[in-house]
Amino acid sequence: MLAGIALLIGFKTRLVASVMIPVLLGATRVNFGNGWRFSAPNGGWEYPLYLVIAALAQSLLGRGAFSLDNRKIQTH
Repeated sequence: MLAGIALLIGFKTRLVASVMIPVLLGATRVNFGNGWRFSAPNGGWEYPLYLVIAALAQSLLGRGAFSLDNRKIQTH
């Protein structure tokens, strides 16, 4: 849950997305026996795999324009 919040606000985006890839691969492996469809009993493995691909893309892209890491600290 904390990783999701960190990704939403853009805090250490590349690091958090990279750390979540093994966790999401584990979720994909756990659901692999349930079949392809998310509507299958106990869910399928396509949605966790989609999250793995999204985390990989986010780790490669990095922070966005409105991320917390992109904010400039102003000193007076």
